[in-house]
Amino acid sequence: MQWLLPRLNHFSAQCPGVDLRINISHELVDFERDQVDVAVLHGLGTYPGLCSEKLLDEPLIVVASPSLLASLPALKSANDLRHCSLLHDEDRNDWKVWAALFKATSVTHDKGPVFTGNGVMDAVLAGRGVALLRESFIRKELQEGKLVSVLIKKLKVNFAYYLVYPRSARKQAELESFRTWAIAESRRG
Repeated sequence: MQWLLPRLNHFSAQCPGVDLRINISHELVDFERDQVDVAVLHGLGTYPGLCSEKLLDEPLIVVASPSLLASLPALKSANDLRHCSLLHDEDRNDWKVWAALFKATSVTHDKGPVFTGNGVMDAVLAGRGVALLRESFIRKELQEGKLVSVLIKKLKVNFAYYLVYPRSARKQAELESFRTWAIAESRRG
């Protein structure tokens, strides 16, 4: 939603006749039962019987609020994150992989609150800790100085965001309009 919502005005201007209904859920969609034409799913991109096109797969970056950074010693190395509360999005795996990759042996990656939805974004903005987020999701906050990229250590993850839909849906002009627009937007970053 952090990526999609700020861009929807562009889609509405480009395709004013397409009426969108957006449902935010962590449940796997059943296209027939739920009467859904298209979904944006976070995963590995393998959805049997469905078309799947990658939208976003950029690496995760470490971010914090300026107020939190002002209260900490300078963060110059990966191990310096031991002074921070790690904020987790969905589970604790991303920080575990990040700590191993950058040899942050003094960072306790299995502690800190776990959030769902946009909770991790709200927590990092409130100065509750540092988070691993995708730059395209927080571009506005970075530009406005509400968040700051910490260190330059990015984590490439296997999970990405995919546009997923039944093969038969490609015949629908509205879906094709949304599909074409979403893929073009994802290429812009």
